[in-house]
Order: sequence, then structure tokens, then C-alpha cells
Amino acid sequence: MVDAFAAEQAAERLADSAPFKAARTVKINPDAPQRPLRLRALLAGKRVLVPTPRLRGGFYLLDPSAIPPNRLLAAASISGFDRYGQSLALDALPPIDHPLAAPCRHPLGPPGPRARRRDARARRAPVGHPLSPGPRRTIISA
Repeated sequence: MVDAFAAEQAAERLADSAPFKAARTVKINPDAPQRPLRLRALLAGKRVLVPTPRLRGGFYLLDPSAIPPNRLLAAASISGFDRYGQSLALDALPPIDHPLAAPCRHPLGPPGPRARRRDARARRAPVGHPLSPGPRRTIISA
């Protein structure tokens, strides 16, 4: 599970960057950990493009000028895209000033069965976990 505090910190760092400040329209993925970044973009008056899963439905355009100020948090959530966003086909996209993705990391590094820890040791999913490669085996070659 991604740490919500780390997502907030990442969004804050990215919102302080020069490309973010200069952009008028940004593309931010719909992942839940990027909700703080979408909210910051909307609060800063930036239009936010959010792709639909597998781009089947194109994109949603969240325009803060068309969203009531007290509903920006709801609009930044996955369930708010349909209600507060405008659905756009791929050929109707406005120019994107800068595609943004917040680097949200778990304190131990990226999640996954073969992720690396900060000390570069391999981390594995526990045996029995769906992502586990199975019990550890010793392979002896002659």
C-alpha cells in the first residue's frame, strides 16, 4: 500500500517545480496516489487531463473554471472524473504543456516481489502470496 504522506510530499515537490508552475494544461495519471497532485493542479488553476483505463474512453479534461471551488477535491478523485470532467476522444486533446506523474514511493522502495531495498538486497513476496515465485530452491550445477 502506498503511503499517503509520501504521496502528499511528492505532490508538493512536483508542484514547486518550474515546469509545473509554467504549465497551463497537465496530464496526470488516474492512480489514487496521484490524487494530491491532481488537486494541487486544480487549485493552481491548471487544466488536468486524465487518461481512462487503457485509453478506451480517451481522456477526461478537468477544468477548474468549470468546477465549483468546493468540489475540487471530489473532482480530483477517480469517481469524480465522470461527474466533473469533460470526456475527450484522443483526436480532440488540447496541447499538453507538461505530462506529470508524481513519483510516489513506499519508504522501502517500489513495491513488488522482486523490488530492491535501499541496501540493494532483493526483496521477495512471502511464500504463498500470489506474486511469490514459490519456495526458495537451491540449484546445484556440476
